[in-house]
Amino acid sequence: MPVRPSIAAVVLGALLAGAGCGDKAPPFHKVDGAWHYRDVALRDVDAGSFAVLDAHHAKDARRVYYGDTWRDGREYYSIAHARVKLVDGADPATFRVLRSGYAKDASNVFFEGVRFAVRDAATFELLDYGFARDRIAGYYHQAELAGSHGPSLVPLDTHHGRDRSHAWYATIETTDARSSVVARRVNDVDAASFEVLGSGYARDRSRVYFRGGAVTQAQRDSFVVLSPAVDDADARDARWRYREGERIGAAAEDAGKR
Repeated sequence: MPVRPSIAAVVLGALLAGAGCGDKAPPFHKVDGAWHYRDVALRDVDAGSFAVLDAHHAKDARRVYYGDTWRDGREYYSIAHARVKLVDGADPATFRVLRSGYAKDASNVFFEGVRFAVRDAATFELLDYGFARDRIAGYYHQAELAGSHGPSLVPLDTHHGRDRSHAWYATIETTDARSSVVARRVNDVDAASFEVLGSGYARDRSRVYFRGGAVTQAQRDSFVVLSPAVDDADARDARWRYREGERIGAAAEDAGKR
């Protein structure tokens, strides 16, 4: 599922947030009695009911507005250009801002002014690490986790989450223009004992996993993550050394025996 905007663009925008932008007024403000977002005039605003909700959202009795900035690579991303759009399908009467770019009304959930599909908007809530849930399903950065049970979903770190029956490894893959969520449900996992070890590794009561896939023949009880890496290995167990889930050689104490 597409994620808006590109993560690379977000990072670059954050680094250059102050560049080329000398605005001292709040993003939504009045100029000669007319509402603007930065230097963009808002058209057909109901001034009597207009309300600023946060730095990006505003509404009046008829519409909800989302304002942000964009940058052009031909300008070396140095100039922030303002833009404002109507939030399609939003109900001003019930619309409210959540956090981190999310908002919702009585029937829909939105991210950065764009509606995305959820099972039950009324119970939708944000969790940590980009995870969210409603009374039916769980989500990772606007993508539903297939087969998930929302009420029991627990985020474990930036990539891992679990519910009463399943565990997931989820990440965002970025191309030049777009970013997409890739969520892998961990096969044959014991969700109750699933725990994160770090560096992409996790385990349950019987197996070790790397980015959601089983690490073949890894010894669960002796498995440890090495931070920092040692001789190119980022993990080891009693017999073997591993890098990114692949076995690369014998553990140090076994090496002299071979």
